[in-house]
Amino acid sequence: DFEASEDWLYEDGKDLVAADYQKRKKELEKQTSPIFLRLSELEARPRVVKHANEAINWTKTMLETWVTERPEVTETERATLTGLCANFSLWLEEVEAKQAELPLYEAPAYLSAQVTTKLDPIEKEMRRLLRKPKPKPPKVKANGTNGTKANGTASAANDTATAAEDAPSTPEAATEAAADAADADAAEPAADAAAADEKAEEPKEEL
Repeated sequence: DFEASEDWLYEDGKDLVAADYQKRKKELEKQTSPIFLRLSELEARPRVVKHANEAINWTKTMLETWVTERPEVTETERATLTGLCANFSLWLEEVEAKQAELPLYEAPAYLSAQVTTKLDPIEKEMRRLLRKPKPKPPKVKANGTNGTKANGTASAANDTATAAEDAPSTPEAATEAAADAADADAAEPAADAAAADEKAEEPKEEL
């Protein structure tokens, strides 16, 4: 067909109008589009499947930690998201098995876009749960004892926040801070020794 189209282009088609060329082009695209689709999917599917499996594994890990760390996420919500992950994984395994049995010239068993579409509800639900606010801490009664405890807690929190602000943000900064602290510790005994020597050299008053 391609050779016939080439012959047509240089023979009968050389004196035709643009509409005839467009018609012939569409006929060729019907034959070539499936070929280019199979090629693009051959490259795209492994990337999309890898991303999907990583997303599912990460979601499962988060759901396990949320049992203790995110009490605002209910057991029902965790079960729902777990079910979505299980259904997606089952579907992906089935279409992957079908694809593995097909020769490269056959139409794909599934498209990479289908993987993204089926993964989307899981990612949306995950984002929704991540945005859920944490439960508010119980209110403290405003009596003398509790007030003192609250003040002490607030003071400790402020000290912790100040310490966190002063803490080094990188391993390099932490190393430099440790070195500065070591230099300061080493300088203190030397300063004390120098002060003692000066005091010993002072003349004693005669009696």
